[in-house]
Amino acid sequence: MKKITAILIFAIFGIVTSFSQNLKNWAISPNGERGEILFPENEAGDIELSGIVEIPLSADSLRLLVNDQIMKYKASKSSEAELTGEFRLFNTYDIQLNIGEELGFVEVAGSPVLIWLRDKSHVKFTCKIEFRNNKFKYTLSNFETNRNTLPGEAKNDGQPNIIHWQRVNSMKKFRDSKLRKDADSEREELSIKYYYNSIIANEAWLYIQEYNRVIAFEEDLKNLKNISGDFDETPFEESVKQPSSTKKEESENVLAFQYSYLEMDNPSYTAPVVQSEPIDWKNYHGFLLSKGNNVFVTGNGSFYEMAGREELVKQIILDGFWNVVKDKRYAHFIIEYYVDTTGKDRAYIRISDGQGKIVAENIEGWSVRTDESIEENQKCAQKIYNSALCTIVRKIMNGKIPYELSNFVIE
Repeated sequence: MKKITAILIFAIFGIVTSFSQNLKNWAISPNGERGEILFPENEAGDIELSGIVEIPLSADSLRLLVNDQIMKYKASKSSEAELTGEFRLFNTYDIQLNIGEELGFVEVAGSPVLIWLRDKSHVKFTCKIEFRNNKFKYTLSNFETNRNTLPGEAKNDGQPNIIHWQRVNSMKKFRDSKLRKDADSEREELSIKYYYNSIIANEAWLYIQEYNRVIAFEEDLKNLKNISGDFDETPFEESVKQPSSTKKEESENVLAFQYSYLEMDNPSYTAPVVQSEPIDWKNYHGFLLSKGNNVFVTGNGSFYEMAGREELVKQIILDGFWNVVKDKRYAHFIIEYYVDTTGKDRAYIRISDGQGKIVAENIEGWSVRTDESIEENQKCAQKIYNSALCTIVRKIMNGKIPYELSNFVIE
């Protein structure tokens, strides 16, 4: 009777646990259609990865080997691991993988007074390891993603596939609402698209990183494999066969942002042909700042200088005269935004060729008064763009090469 009661208790517990997990998934609507999902789901919509690894060691030796491997994640700054259950035939662990880093800050009077590093997201799951002589079975389940707060209806945590598409769809909905309310000009429309599509692009990046980190964890377990010797006949219970998982490759694009940020909802959009190989300076001829050439925008590492740099990137992309690239090897020229704080704070730009050999700076209109605040440097970068870079663009469009940039012509 006691045995039957125990079996019933475990059965009821399993049903309640499964129902609770599914209820949590159902409670989060994707707020629209789900696109491609990375984490494989079973018929109940749960994510589970499992496999068997064969190594010619006793069950006790395997327990030590696997435990040492998993607990390496506890010592890492980018992950956490806790042994939550230890029994004769299996161990269970709570795993948390931390994805990316960003600066959090509190501003007073426009200047950051409290600054800290925070993770962009966490992906959590349970890792169960069952041991036999010469083999072990791993099961990764109970997945949950936690991401930082976004505006609108976006949720912060839930099953990775669901929470990702819920956040993406919510941001599209919020963006479209802002476009209807605030886009009173074509440039303002582009600015709104740029801002919110950059958030959506970051969500896509996080999703790929979360998936890849989980697959890397799984690969670490598989790589303990060292097949040799005899295996005992003690079977593992049959489990649902999972498809072989591989890391998601990120598409390589030398362009930094513009086509995905401004045309994200148009899958048929084709970006114009751009320089896709590092520039061959030995054979290059022409004006480095010509329309359609590539620019790399850089800045010093302070909060406020990086804010100015990002604003310059945004303004250049909105106009579309030059292509912003991620790597200076692909750049015909480089624009640097920096702030001099030795006297009265002043923001400057300097322009150099892609090799850093030709430099133009201290030109009238290329600097403005500023301070050490993020908001002020965003405004200053926009002022410099309007006064300096727009003037350059207008002259080039009129068939003229600005005098101050005449040495940027390579014969």
